[in-house]
Amino acid sequence: MGGSQRQFSQFLVTLPCILASIPLGMLFANCVAWCIPAARRTFEREAKGVRRASFRASMSGLGKFTMYVVPICVALGVVGALTLR
Repeated sequence: MGGSQRQFSQFLVTLPCILASIPLGMLFANCVAWCIPAARRTFEREAKGVRRASFRASMSGLGKFTMYVVPICVALGVVGALTLR
């Protein structure tokens, strides 16, 4: 196996894992922030009058984005792992 093919396989293993972790981390961070009552009140106050800025709407949009990005990234990571010998 050539050096460039090995580097590409390592790239396919690493980068999709990083990209898949970003929306998952954002979902987790939003949930943690929501558990803090003072932060929740502030977020609700700031979201008033702004379309799609509520916790429910933002989490819904982020969840939909995650449902598309994570499986694609996992598939690319598996392809990279299978070609990394």
